[in-house]
Amino acid sequence: MSRYWSVRNLLVTVCCLMILLPYVLTGAYYIVSMMKQLEYGKQLQLQNSMENMDSLLADVLEETRRISCLPMMDPDISRILRAQYDADDTTYQQDQVWMERVLRDVISVNPAILSVAFYSTAGSVYYASHSSSVRDAEDPAWMALVGQAEDGCHVAPVRRNQSGDLVLPVSYALYDSLTDECIGYAQMDYSVDALLSSCRTWMNNVPELAVLCEQNILYDSGGLVDSAEELTLMEDVAEHVRLRGRDYLGLLSVDSRTGLCFFVYQNADVFSSNIMQSIMLYLALLGMMLILAMAVSFFFIGRISNSIRDLSMAMDNAQHGEIRQLQVEDHILIHTELEGLRQSYNAMITRLHESAEREAAARLEQKNAEIRMLESQIHPHFLYNTLNLIASLAELEHVPAVQTIAENLASILRYAVRGDSMVSISEMLREAEAYVGILRMRYPDRLSVTTEVQPEVMECMVPKLILQPILENSVKYCAESRSRTLRIAIRILAEDGQVRLQVEDNGPGIRPDRLRQLRAQISEYEPDKSLEGGSSIGLINVHARIRSRFGVPYGLEIPDTDTGCVIDVRIPRLDTLNAAGRQQD
Repeated sequence: MSRYWSVRNLLVTVCCLMILLPYVLTGAYYIVSMMKQLEYGKQLQLQNSMENMDSLLADVLEETRRISCLPMMDPDISRILRAQYDADDTTYQQDQVWMERVLRDVISVNPAILSVAFYSTAGSVYYASHSSSVRDAEDPAWMALVGQAEDGCHVAPVRRNQSGDLVLPVSYALYDSLTDECIGYAQMDYSVDALLSSCRTWMNNVPELAVLCEQNILYDSGGLVDSAEELTLMEDVAEHVRLRGRDYLGLLSVDSRTGLCFFVYQNADVFSSNIMQSIMLYLALLGMMLILAMAVSFFFIGRISNSIRDLSMAMDNAQHGEIRQLQVEDHILIHTELEGLRQSYNAMITRLHESAEREAAARLEQKNAEIRMLESQIHPHFLYNTLNLIASLAELEHVPAVQTIAENLASILRYAVRGDSMVSISEMLREAEAYVGILRMRYPDRLSVTTEVQPEVMECMVPKLILQPILENSVKYCAESRSRTLRIAIRILAEDGQVRLQVEDNGPGIRPDRLRQLRAQISEYEPDKSLEGGSSIGLINVHARIRSRFGVPYGLEIPDTDTGCVIDVRIPRLDTLNAAGRQQD
């Protein structure tokens, strides 16, 4: 394993943590919460179903109670139940037909009622049924049970009638409305299948329902309960149970009046529900969108990491001396800061190349200048001694002009051949004054030189021998006009971090063809090119030395003027310390 991770690995890791981790945690929390809610919903559904069953049984008992109150509400029914008839009595037959019609109206109200029978204490039986299930009046056992019941109601165990249908017998005592005396008994047989069908309709067939009686399975809508022993649940508490190898959530309830056990159950697998399937589909769509987002992210991460890698390798190569530019693709759709870094790096490499070329050219120019200076010195000590001898003889012969020229020339020569390449502006002006002193000997009463210098630039450093060639150029062209006074104005001022040196004269100016040639040589100058000869080699030499040392935009300019000639020189403003550092370099 490498010591450092690459930028790509770091970005991919951060992307996965920022996108995948919240998605996974949120999805897991959402799924767990929905599972709990669905399971709670299943439990609530089971409890509601069981409450519906209890409500159904309560309705059955209430319906039976309502029917048993018919003698108290109808005096004719009470009279018929109290009467004693002979077997061939015509009145009995008429009353029986009337009672059968009344009872048929009763069973028509509730289709779950298979039969209704009124047993008179006098031994008469009146009934109406969809299926013959009426007991004989001679069997008084169930009547005794009805009489022993506290509320006058007895519910017998579920049994099958003559037609094979499961029936639930419910019996009530019948009382007289006047004497409140028991005048008979009513028995109603309810169809268990019809009751369960109604209950399943109320439950919308969910969940499944199983009915047990005395450990026998009477009904199972799901067909999964094989025996009552499988139901090991606590009563009235929804729990998990295994049926045929699968997990189900079920609820068991035992009705104390009927003795029936009702077991409602449904699949405990919440993932099979429509809601959970919709959630899983939604999460799957989110996952696909996440994969697409990660693919797009990795694409951009790849571009970013490749750019950083290329930039890092290029800087490492530059540190070891191998300098090359990075390729910048102009056809990409999105430009990022890294593309800007590539361009900045290429611009820096270009400037380094240009700086190295300028430095090499400046060194070459300096060596050439030193060689030319050495060749032109011709034993300077001998020349100094000769000039000093001329000055001494001129003093003895009382020729002050010759003495002044010799002394100024010796000072200028000493200034020119000494080793320093940078001098202060104050020192440059002193030597310029010596040069102007010689010129005044040549042009007496025709030369006027004024100097305007800002005090804060007096100690700024400038290259040596940049003012004398410009003064010489002005005197050369001004001398062509013998009738006018030569006026030369020297201005030195600070301007935007630069030192601007301007020399202006009132001469006829430079010829247009020569001016075009000079400007072309100045604008097309490159440090690696040798200087061309000509009458203005001094101006070109000044521009070449400044441009080679400081680069663009410094150097010499010749602006247009109406009269005379103006030479502008721009160099960076350097104090003594900075200039010393440059001189050492």
